[in-house]
Amino acid sequence: MSSIVLIGLMGEGKTTVGKELVKKGFAPIDTDASIEDCEKMSISDIFAQKGEDYFRQAETKALKTLLVQDKQFVISCGGGMPLSEENRKLLKKIGQVVDLRIQ
Repeated sequence: MSSIVLIGLMGEGKTTVGKELVKKGFAPIDTDASIEDCEKMSISDIFAQKGEDYFRQAETKALKTLLVQDKQFVISCGGGMPLSEENRKLLKKIGQVVDLRIQ
């Protein structure tokens, strides 16, 4: 089984679904939290100090590191991550992409 990638807008249930998948043995990854750890600053500070383009490049870099991992992850993505064509391709390589939407 491959990793599961959760995408959707804020409040659509990525965190809730992710917690349930962790119970099934998937390692949790929150891409925004990973970027904050790597950059040693908050997402809002990255945007303010380095700009959106820098942040979007950091998202792509974070995805590329997940490609070489040998684990099953449940990955919760920031809302803008799948807007990039390159990121969409990477997400599909990483695992099953699930777009959560509240009806």
